[in-house]
Amino acid sequence: MNSLLPIRGASLSAFCETMQAPCTTGIGLNVVHNLRLEDALVPERPFLDQRGHVQFVSPMCKPLVIRDRVAWGAGFHSSNYPIEFSGLYLFHLRWIDLGESLKRLAITRKITFQNPGHGAHQRLPNIDYVNYFMNYANMSINSESDFLFSEYTDVIARDQGPVRGDKIGFNGDLRSKMLFQIPAEFNGLF
Repeated sequence: MNSLLPIRGASLSAFCETMQAPCTTGIGLNVVHNLRLEDALVPERPFLDQRGHVQFVSPMCKPLVIRDRVAWGAGFHSSNYPIEFSGLYLFHLRWIDLGESLKRLAITRKITFQNPGHGAHQRLPNIDYVNYFMNYANMSINSESDFLFSEYTDVIARDQGPVRGDKIGFNGDLRSKMLFQIPAEFNGLF
């Protein structure tokens, strides 16, 4: 594995001070609980010390750092700024632990929505959630990736455009068919 990750600054603050673009989009990654390889999450320990794999998912490629006023799209998936990747990652934790996900699902099922179709993905039956986790456990693992995900981010940057009116985003759902091993440099971050 290439362990040379993009270093853009000594800290997030340093990155922000030198950022040239008006908005930086995060590389969207679902941190997943691989049931074949990993135990239940222990909340007292750093999460990335316990989870070793991510799936690239375009819906989590969200605007992260913005230099000026912003107009957000639904779910913060888009904004009035073009998509530009600069080496920041968005680690999405929804799929980090099966047990915790099922607890969250029990809570979100009790929420009453004005439009019953909104948030339906937050109220799935337990078996559907378990099947998601089983699918992750059966995906192949790429441990040789440079962890830059350019084969995906290049498509998103190229195909960005208007979504839901005047916001700029990616009209698609691009997901890797494999999991990627999280480089050791990320251990202990959270």
